[in-house]
Amino acid sequence: MNRRKHKKRKYELKRIRRLQKQTGGAKRRRVGKSVVSDGAMVYSDSVNDILDRNHFAKGTVQLLVNKTADMTVPPCFSMINNPEETIAWIRKLYAYGQDVRIEKIRFSHLKCYDIDLAASTFMDIVVASLKRYRRKIKRPLHFEGKMPTDGECKDILVASGIVKHLNAYTTGTYDEKKVKPFPLVEGRYLAGKSDKVATELTQYYNKCLKEHGYMLNVGGKNRLSHIFGEVLLNCESHGGEDSIWYALGHYQFYENEKVGELQLTFITLGNTIYEGIHNAATSETKAKLQKLFERHKSLFSSNWTKEMAATVFSLQEGVSRLRSSASEGNSSRGNGTINMIRLLNEIGRTDSGSVPQISITSGNTHIVFDGKYQLLKQKFEQDEIFGSKVLSIIAFNENNDIYEKADVDSVKCIKQHFPGTAISIKFYLDSKYLEKMHG
Repeated sequence: MNRRKHKKRKYELKRIRRLQKQTGGAKRRRVGKSVVSDGAMVYSDSVNDILDRNHFAKGTVQLLVNKTADMTVPPCFSMINNPEETIAWIRKLYAYGQDVRIEKIRFSHLKCYDIDLAASTFMDIVVASLKRYRRKIKRPLHFEGKMPTDGECKDILVASGIVKHLNAYTTGTYDEKKVKPFPLVEGRYLAGKSDKVATELTQYYNKCLKEHGYMLNVGGKNRLSHIFGEVLLNCESHGGEDSIWYALGHYQFYENEKVGELQLTFITLGNTIYEGIHNAATSETKAKLQKLFERHKSLFSSNWTKEMAATVFSLQEGVSRLRSSASEGNSSRGNGTINMIRLLNEIGRTDSGSVPQISITSGNTHIVFDGKYQLLKQKFEQDEIFGSKVLSIIAFNENNDIYEKADVDSVKCIKQHFPGTAISIKFYLDSKYLEKMHG
């Protein structure tokens, strides 16, 4: 009996150590001025599978044969403002990490002046998957880095980025009164976490809002929680059975301007929006998509593709991969993402005129929401796709016509393929603006 208990206890200890390694509680090692953890995110094995399935390292140039690879982060490391170079750089990182001749990768963020949370988080996800993979094949990979001594880039890296996610010691720190992170949340396909995380995100936003003398009322909490819930439900259900999703937040207060900046990112690795709506949608949605393609047939070109048209289509009210008028509960499905973007565009401006920066990157499509085009009510009468309804439409063109191609400055075809969907949001909390607009 005692022997059996001893074996069971030994097994439990091994299991706990294994879980600790998966969640960042692994052994640390000292590297120069910092101590870097060998921990990794829980689902990093699956990340590796998804990236390999998408040939993420294919075509990247590998000239290094040294044991150490030095990588300088681009000056603009942003999924909003520079997705092409950002994705290309992370693909190169992934290729280096899979090269077993390389034992160490050294990052330098010293030239990075513009960083957004989506780019930083995607990099961290890839780093964690590489560490896990190399540990699995018994060819460990180590990381070091240099970062700015002050500024937003340093604060993101320490509070919400690579330093935080590798559980690394560093000489840098951040002012907890001015910086408030929302910790990384990971989830799987249909994990059932969307409601809980939506509530936590709403509480987080309210906490940041209180820094500016405001707080959400009950109606505001319910509305925001519902919108976040829709976005997270999309993350949970639209990426495919093997998908993984992440949510993260970062708030920064700027003393000289008395303005707060809040960044949110939602990343799903798996199917792109186009793959989800084209391959895995209900027959009703597929039929509508084919009718849309017929209407756009003469417009398709290298800068207006089927993928781009389908991605824009997916953002319209009443369009969903799971929508079916014959299925109870799915007949009114729409897209919560566009509701969130509309709301944040309303409340996320500053009195001095700064507007939110928001982008959606999926596959080879990059959509920028810069305020030029708005979500507007449009009346359809006996339309072959939308029927006879009044719906909210954002077509990203002068006529707000879903049957015309979008403006190339707002909907872009990028060469670098993102293996899933990244929503990147940067908006503001300004007491003067809130008082003027909302009282």
